[in-house]
Amino acid sequence: MRKRSRKKKNNVKDESYKETPLVALNKIKATEEEARGIINEAREVESLRIIQNAQADAKKIKDNLLEETKRLASVRKIEIIKQAEEDAKKIRKKSQDEIMRFRQQTQVLMAEAVEKTAEKIQKLLSSREF
Repeated sequence: MRKRSRKKKNNVKDESYKETPLVALNKIKATEEEARGIINEAREVESLRIIQNAQADAKKIKDNLLEETKRLASVRKIEIIKQAEEDAKKIRKKSQDEIMRFRQQTQVLMAEAVEKTAEKIQKLLSSREF
C-alpha cells in the first residue's frame, strides 16, 4: 500500500476554521471586557448606594443624638431652675430671719437708749432745780 500524502489544502473551509478560534477568542475578550465594565459599574453603583445609606444612617443617628441632647438639656434646665428657686427661698428665709433679729436687737437697744436718755434727762433736771 502506498501512503497517501496528506497535504493541507488551502481552501475556504480551512481558513474559516482557522478564523473561527481567533474570532471566538476576540469575542471572548470583548465579552470579558464588557463583563469587567458591568462589574465595575455595579461596584460603583453599589458603593454609591452604600455611601448614601451610610449618610442617611449617620443623619438619623445625629438627629437622634441631637434630640436626646435637647431633651437632657431641658431636664437639666428644669433641675437647675428648681435648685435655684430652692436656694432663693433659703436665702430669702435667712434674710428675713436676719431682719427679724436686727429688729429685735434694735428694739432692745432702742429701749435701752430711751431709758438711758430718760435717766440722763432726769439727772440733768434733778441737778438743776428751777
